[in-house]
Amino acid sequence: MATLTGTDGSDSITGTPEDDEIFAGPDSGPFAANASGAGAGDDFLYGLGGNDKLFAGEGNDYADGGEGNDFLYGDFINEYPHDGGDDFLFGGAGTDRLQGGAGDDILEGGAGNDFIVGGPPSANSRVFYDTARYATATSGVVVDLRITTAQNTVGAGTDTITGVLNLTGSSFDDILTGNNSSNTLIGGLGNDVLDGQGGNDTVSYTDAGGGINGVNVNLALAGAQNTGTAGIDTLIGIEHLIGSAYNDNLTGNDVGNRIDAGAGSDTLNGAGGNDRLDGGGDADSLAGGTGDDTYILADVYLSFSFDTVTENAGAGTDTVEVRRVGKVGSYTLGANVENGRVAGSGAFNLFGNDLGNSLTGNAVANLLDGGAGNDGLFGGDGADVLTGGLGDDDLNGGAGLAQGGDTASYASAAGAVTVDLGLAVYQDTGGAGIDRLVNMENLTGSAFDDTLIGNNLANKFDGGGGVDLVSYAGGATGAVVYLDGTGTNDRDALGDSFVNVENIIGSAAKADRLIGDGANNGFTGLGGNDRLDGGDGKDNLDGGDGDDVLLGRAGADQVTGGLGADIFAFVEKPSAAGGHDRVMDFEHGIDQLQVDASQFQGGLVAGGTVTLRTGSDPGTVGLAGGTFLYDTDDGYLRYDMDGAGAASAVLLWVLQGVPSLTASDFLIVA
Repeated sequence: MATLTGTDGSDSITGTPEDDEIFAGPDSGPFAANASGAGAGDDFLYGLGGNDKLFAGEGNDYADGGEGNDFLYGDFINEYPHDGGDDFLFGGAGTDRLQGGAGDDILEGGAGNDFIVGGPPSANSRVFYDTARYATATSGVVVDLRITTAQNTVGAGTDTITGVLNLTGSSFDDILTGNNSSNTLIGGLGNDVLDGQGGNDTVSYTDAGGGINGVNVNLALAGAQNTGTAGIDTLIGIEHLIGSAYNDNLTGNDVGNRIDAGAGSDTLNGAGGNDRLDGGGDADSLAGGTGDDTYILADVYLSFSFDTVTENAGAGTDTVEVRRVGKVGSYTLGANVENGRVAGSGAFNLFGNDLGNSLTGNAVANLLDGGAGNDGLFGGDGADVLTGGLGDDDLNGGAGLAQGGDTASYASAAGAVTVDLGLAVYQDTGGAGIDRLVNMENLTGSAFDDTLIGNNLANKFDGGGGVDLVSYAGGATGAVVYLDGTGTNDRDALGDSFVNVENIIGSAAKADRLIGDGANNGFTGLGGNDRLDGGDGKDNLDGGDGDDVLLGRAGADQVTGGLGADIFAFVEKPSAAGGHDRVMDFEHGIDQLQVDASQFQGGLVAGGTVTLRTGSDPGTVGLAGGTFLYDTDDGYLRYDMDGAGAASAVLLWVLQGVPSLTASDFLIVA
């Protein structure tokens, strides 16, 4: 901090861009100290004796005129976005002029007959809340903001006050009167009369109390009331209260009150009206009474719990505003509270109750769970998880796409759900009521067998428990899906991801490529020439319309070609342990059985003709190597690699309802 001191003559000193202390010289000559234009430092300007001019800067400055008739100016940089600092101007003895300027300034004329002028609105139309302060008065003051000419304050001279919204009294018995604007009145110690007049007015007890004792104030009481530590006050035309830093008991009236308790363990009661209650620090008890009340929960106490909220049934539609505090990031709405919203910049989990709740997130990732009831959930700008719960719910993810998308979760559903992200209207989910989903990118299913349908964005599907299905039936380009993660999901499934999803339905109009994993997968191709690959597991493949290729692979699979000329492929090495496929609709002369020469060996050649023995229980006597055996009684199709050798014939397919088979039904590939 730089210290600048004047000389014995008449001085003019301009501060530095840093925090400065600027003193007048030891004489009583004219002195001008200018902190404006010198940066945003927080400066101290002292006029001492003489008639001084002190100009505050952009920072939060203190200017003391000392003795003499002084001119003190708050920051007069009044250009957007600079609203100036919040300055404290103290005139001292003499007839002083205090001009608030930009910022929310405190103007105290001190002894003498002073001119106190609040700052004008800023260039961006911000209204500044300047305060005329009488804390150093030697007796009680009488100040009326309705009077814009000179008025006898009794305890601090005859002052002229204009453009000021707030008043602070002395330590004695004061009478403070507001005007038609919204005023804040601070009586201080003493037995005060605080009259707000018109507007929405506030009485503040910020400086009251001591030890653990705060104030007891009831806005519904007419006449004098004992506040405890701030004297016996009379409150007239007051709508709002600010408590002390200690344990307060604050009660509203039948209008909409705003009660901010500050620190301490406070008890707040809004009584009637639509109230806003903020307990501040420590463990508070909040009761809104009748009306649509809002509770601000912005802190936790030693038990890592938020303030206690008490609401009665049928006493209005109430809202809790809550935010993350340290590691505490979860809250459940109490009984008879309908709505909740997340404030602040931290991730938070907000849970509803059995009522119809409205839950709103903030700009980061939230978990919003409506619980029972018909709920409305709005995620905000983060990547949110929304759970409507029981009831008919509205889920709106907000603008979370850039952060990974918003998720509609049905993990707690009482039964299987069918959910379509592409529908913007109410849809019957089955196990979780009739919901409407807007701005949702991702889906989480229930513990049952769900059907999940995405939209034209990148979707993340988590089937949860049960055997779950994702459908691309309405897709325009066909789906390419790799449940095993070996490839890139593409076309209708571009950007999509899958967890706990077993079954896929492809496009009704275009060709799909569906690849399974180690689970028991169910794939349906619908229209188009599809390629369905079950992977490991006991799979169920249905090609639907079109000329499809179906690969069951390991496991006992069931495959259906549907309409069209289909290929049933066996591309692995035949093995008794590898499983076989049951073909439900093979058509002799139309469909084909595809085998891989490199895997089957036995002399098979790509593009060649197979050796086939058919009949009722065809035997292996005199059988050459590389021969297929088809039992026309049961449809069992086996392959014997070494003919009459030691190796047994391996079952490949069971052809359902196929009385005859010829070599032309086979296709050998490399």
